Amino acid sequence: MSSFVVFFLHRNSLNAIDGYEATCFLEYDLNQDGQNDFNRWGWSNGPLAPGSYTFDLYAAAGQCDLTKGTLIGTLTVEYDGLAATVTYHVNPPYTLVETHLYIGSDYLPKNNGEYTVAPGQYPNIHSELANVYEDIYMVTNLSGDIYVVAHGTVAGF
Repeated sequence: MSSFVVFFLHRNSLNAIDGYEATCFLEYDLNQDGQNDFNRWGWSNGPLAPGSYTFDLYAAAGQCDLTKGTLIGTLTVEYDGLAATVTYHVNPPYTLVETHLYIGSDYLPKNNGEYTVAPGQYPNIHSELANVYEDIYMVTNLSGDIYVVAHGTVAGF
């Protein structure tokens, strides 16, 4: 088996981070018991007023430690106060396998009334992407300041 084939068999998680308005999932203590509520890494970005934003996409930044991760692309958010266009863009040799997105007025998505950071429970999912460099979402029915949680699976490691 050539190294090229092995290279593209490995996959990793990616998450978006805004260096100024981002909170690592590991920092949330929603019930204020002194314990972190989540054991997954990733970030909630916001609150964001209407405008244009660009976030870095990192893969393999376990425990929200960017020194462990690889910067693989960007996430752009164009928010007009009512709707948002969100574009995942990864740089070669990386490709998108699937994406998961939450945008809303709460800092995290909810599943059955409980906050969640499990990507499969985000309300917007594009699965089985054909190893593409870009994926676009149009999210409507938004208002006020929003939060963005973007996750995906990327090939190319």
